[in-house]
Amino acid sequence: MGAIAHPRFIPTYIQLGHKFHIPPLIPRLNAAGFERLGFDGETASFLASMIGQLEEQGLPMVDNATGLPLDQPDGQLALAKKMLAELPAGLTHFVLHPSIDTPELRAITPDWPSRVANYQAFISREFKDFLKNAGIHVIGYRALRAVMRS
Repeated sequence: MGAIAHPRFIPTYIQLGHKFHIPPLIPRLNAAGFERLGFDGETASFLASMIGQLEEQGLPMVDNATGLPLDQPDGQLALAKKMLAELPAGLTHFVLHPSIDTPELRAITPDWPSRVANYQAFISREFKDFLKNAGIHVIGYRALRAVMRS
């Protein structure tokens, strides 16, 4: 959610990643790339300046960070397939917000239709077949943590 995305907090976030062998979610981008993700200019410049240092420390770096929008509940499966098919090779953190339709969900967020559509798209057989046929390897942060520990 970018909750720590302030220059004052980022060094501590990275230190905690080192301590607990969890790679920080900081994509390998330049300042303009971070700004496209919604970061302000100061934070974008700070993050971009840290990339080289993090790579020298041997941290597994994310090449891309993207995800499904929360303002388009229709066509989520087609959109996810398109977005994933267009990704360049590398390690991508793909964000989604899968949720089951409940009264509680409807009460707490106005974007609930997109969250439910995320869930429906990602549990579908069609999506699983797409991943397999496209040669996309789904991994979690445990695999990255194992790299950091070795």
